Amino acid sequence: DFVEFGSSGFVYNKQKILKRLPGTTGEIVYAISAFVSKPLSDNIILARYQTERIINQGEKLISLRSSLLRKSERGWQIFFHQGTPVKQKSRGSHLPKR
Repeated sequence: DFVEFGSSGFVYNKQKILKRLPGTTGEIVYAISAFVSKPLSDNIILARYQTERIINQGEKLISLRSSLLRKSERGWQIFFHQGTPVKQKSRGSHLPKR
């Protein structure tokens, strides 16, 4: 039941994500900052964080990310993810402080 609203504006399910992975060329590196997790129940956690990656000769892409994880017999699994691009206005986190 996984769904992702990508920062690209596209919506992905598990099959679409798995299909894209083998075709990825080159290394995509994200810097993660401002990571915060919050339990919503005994078996659901909300994770919020900011990512930054460099593309096109130094252009920075910054996104705010949210993931919902569910604890199952196999461990913690993401069942929802959303990435929202932000315009770069200033340095530092775009996330509110705790």
